[in-house]
Amino acid sequence: MHQAPQLAILRTAAGLSQRDMAARLNTSQPWICRLEANPEAATYRSIRRYLDALGYDLVHVPVLKRVCTSL
Repeated sequence: MHQAPQLAILRTAAGLSQRDMAARLNTSQPWICRLEANPEAATYRSIRRYLDALGYDLVHVPVLKRVCTSL
């Protein structure tokens, strides 16, 4: 699932521009743009910082893989 639209939606819902978000994170606007455009390439820490700045928690949910076996 591609997360770029969701990150930008969360930021704009908070009334923030990319420049505002960059100021909150003490980083550059181009960094915010790259993160929103390609979050799959981002580190866990980067995503967590981004969400923390918006007041969200990053929660890990384990995914169980179903294994089919023949009996």
